[in-house]
Amino acid sequence: MSNESTLPRWSVVFDEALRPIARKMRARMDTPPPQTEQVTDMLEFVSCYLKKIRGEVGQLCDEIGELNRVASTADASDADAYRTAARIEVRLERLLASYDEVRCVNSSHADTWGWSLLIDSYREILLRIQDWLDEVVEVLDDPISIAKKRGLPTQEVVRLTLTLNLAGLPQLEKLTHWAERQAAALAAARAAEEEDFARRGRQLALVAFGLGWLLGDDE
Repeated sequence: MSNESTLPRWSVVFDEALRPIARKMRARMDTPPPQTEQVTDMLEFVSCYLKKIRGEVGQLCDEIGELNRVASTADASDADAYRTAARIEVRLERLLASYDEVRCVNSSHADTWGWSLLIDSYREILLRIQDWLDEVVEVLDDPISIAKKRGLPTQEVVRLTLTLNLAGLPQLEKLTHWAERQAAALAAARAAEEEDFARRGRQLALVAFGLGWLLGDDE
C-alpha cells in the first residue's frame, strides 16, 4: 500500500478479506465441472435458474450495500468489515454453485439454445462481479495511483466510486425472451391438445348416442 495514502482501518481489513475471495472466484470460474446432469424439461430448468439469478444477485447487491455502509462509517470495527466480506463471499459462493449446476447439464441435450444462453448469462454476471472485485482490491492496494489515473486530487479527502453494474445484460435479455417464447409455444400446444381431447370427447359422445339409438327397442 502506498506510503502517501492514509486509509481507515476498515480498508486494510477489506483488502485482506476480499483479495483471496477474488483469487478463489477466478480459479473457480476457470474450472468447469463434469457434465453429468440430465434435463428432461429445459424450459422448467431455465425458468428455475432465472429465478435463482434474480434472487442471488439481489442478495449480493444487498451485501454490497452493507459494504458501502461500513465504508462510510468512521468508527467501523474490524469485525464489521470481516463480517461484511464474509457475507459477500457466501453470496458469491451461491452464485458460483448455481453456475456449476447449470454447467453440469449434458450438452448433448436436444434443446441446448436456452441452456447456452443461461450459461452465458451466469458467466457475464460473474465476470462483471470479478472485474468489480479486482477494481476494489486495486484501489485498496494503492488508492493514490487510482486517483491520479482518474484525474482526482490526491492532497485531500478523496472518495472513489466503484460501481458494479449488472443491468442491461444482453445475454439475460435474450434468455428471458427465449423462455417467454418457449412458454407461449408450450401453452399453445397444450391448448391445442385440450381442444383435440375435447373434440374426441364430443365424437365419443355422439357415437355413444348413436349406439344407444341403434340398441334401443324396435317399436
